[in-house]
Amino acid sequence: YQRRVHGVMDLHAAQVQGFFNIPVDNLYAIFLMADKLRSLGAYNSPDYVLVSPDSGGVKRLYTCAEQLKLSTAIMHKQRDHSKASQVDKTILIGEEGCVRDKVCIIVDDMADTMGTVVQASKTLIENGARKVWVAVTHGILSGPAIDRINKCEEIEMVLVTNTLPQEENRARCSKIMIADVSTILAKAIRMYITGGSISALFKTAEK
Repeated sequence: YQRRVHGVMDLHAAQVQGFFNIPVDNLYAIFLMADKLRSLGAYNSPDYVLVSPDSGGVKRLYTCAEQLKLSTAIMHKQRDHSKASQVDKTILIGEEGCVRDKVCIIVDDMADTMGTVVQASKTLIENGARKVWVAVTHGILSGPAIDRINKCEEIEMVLVTNTLPQEENRARCSKIMIADVSTILAKAIRMYITGGSISALFKTAEK
């Protein structure tokens, strides 16, 4: 028996599903990440604010905010398109003082060289944030990423899942915390094999 359905996790763009020639379920790590952040105290508190580093992550931001009962802020990034992965400036969009004296949690689906995140972190601190956490699903962390994290005093913690191996990165950077996605994937596989519904994986946080 073979059920031709595949599960993927946090596609960078939902439209990518249309390029598969078999049914694909886009699984989300946001509930797992929310649970991890909740365990660290980031729940229903005025001391924390969730931040999207760009407008493209607003839907993800609001989903996480709904889970954690936290306020939100959005950033806009200005790029130098003549250079790969180069961000010139980030601008905070929100009410005046929206991040002042708060722990800002930058939420995104992936981080590559960390250029955007480092710039965003500096902007948040300049606007009065107390400290910065980062929560991303796919920690690509290529090139100078680890060195940037280690040297960026503004970033206290980087939470990533293990959709990509993180053992080497964790050994090089004590700021990295790993959220294990194996439970989500195992549940999806079990549902595929038994013919069950995976809708619960889209609606509820992992316990």
